[in-house]
Amino acid sequence: MVAIAAAVPLFSQAHCQEFELVGSFNKTITTAFAPSGQYGYLATYDSLDVINLSDPANPTLAGEWGASEDIMVVKAEPPFAFLTDDYGLKIIDVRTPEDPVYAGGFYSSLMTYDVAISGNYAYIVNFYGLSIIDISDVSQPTFISSLETPPSGRGVWVSGSYAYAAAYSAGLCVADISDPSAPNLLGICDTPGAAMKVCVRGQYAYVADNDGGLQIVNVSDPTSPYLAGGFDTPGYTLAVAVDSGYVYLVGLGLGLRAFDVTDAHNPLYVAGYDTAGSFIDVDVDNGYVYVTGGGRLDILRFNPSSVDDDQLPFKLMTLSAYPNPFNTCTLFEYSLVEAGHVRLSVYNLLGQKSQTVLEGFKEAGNYSNLWYAGEFPSGIYFARLESGNYSRTTKLALLK
Repeated sequence: MVAIAAAVPLFSQAHCQEFELVGSFNKTITTAFAPSGQYGYLATYDSLDVINLSDPANPTLAGEWGASEDIMVVKAEPPFAFLTDDYGLKIIDVRTPEDPVYAGGFYSSLMTYDVAISGNYAYIVNFYGLSIIDISDVSQPTFISSLETPPSGRGVWVSGSYAYAAAYSAGLCVADISDPSAPNLLGICDTPGAAMKVCVRGQYAYVADNDGGLQIVNVSDPTSPYLAGGFDTPGYTLAVAVDSGYVYLVGLGLGLRAFDVTDAHNPLYVAGYDTAGSFIDVDVDNGYVYVTGGGRLDILRFNPSSVDDDQLPFKLMTLSAYPNPFNTCTLFEYSLVEAGHVRLSVYNLLGQKSQTVLEGFKEAGNYSNLWYAGEFPSGIYFARLESGNYSRTTKLALLK
């Protein structure tokens, strides 16, 4: 048997120089942060802190609102901050940063893991799925409808007429929300790990997939989302942010990692920032990267133009398959920047090897191999490329 989501080697410390620590704000426990211009909103287990970011090197406390429940997530939509906790949604008026006040809330009997705001609606996710709340009157949020998705919802993103729910072990769910009173589940893309959070840009959804690392889902056809690319990371990815062609991941045992996703099929690791603790939330605003967890908020600056390609050990291998999903055959495309012994194998969902596609010595370069799967039943498979101590894995969907 083989562990499908195998960890890649530890990230090179040389990449830490690509992130510059600008400033920090310390608090006993921090759970989430949402920046918005001059101010940011820092969630703890028992308060919402308004942080003045006008001088990023010296962030200061502007005001505080005391919470009675553990805050899971905060989203900034000035003049309001939206919080999720053990009992639903809370809306805080932050027009006066020094004196944030409770504006309204929506009670839920279940822990609410995430919220997305679009227009007059809030989209919240809990164990059973997605709920849509009318917030046109923030003092009296009103339930509109709900959509049951595979349990258990962890993250949500809204773009246009679609909602994207990170549904833990079920992967990524795409729903049509053009009519908020009647949302409709359109498609599901299973992911190798457990989908925790999601960001969407254009035709791609970027998923923090827990032990599955980074997963990139093509959502150009919302009825048939499919895995386009990914990157196995050590640790457990918990949150994701996307900005200007780069993806930022944080998680347990991961620190902060940046990936170039110009080619969504082959994300490249370009920089990292390590800490003694673990980050659990990340966001990007006005050229700064904000990470929080372990009792502090760190403000960093990322300079991608200074990244030296010679320092990128994870460009060692790339692996993709097209078409995917496929019927009968698919083309594996992979690249090596170092010569070595290479093995490309296909495994089923139980981790049993179905076939060795190729094995032997390869020079550095780009290669392709056609895999004929006519003898295999429909289902989910994993292609694994190995060379020395490195490996890459991609998920395959065989449909007959």
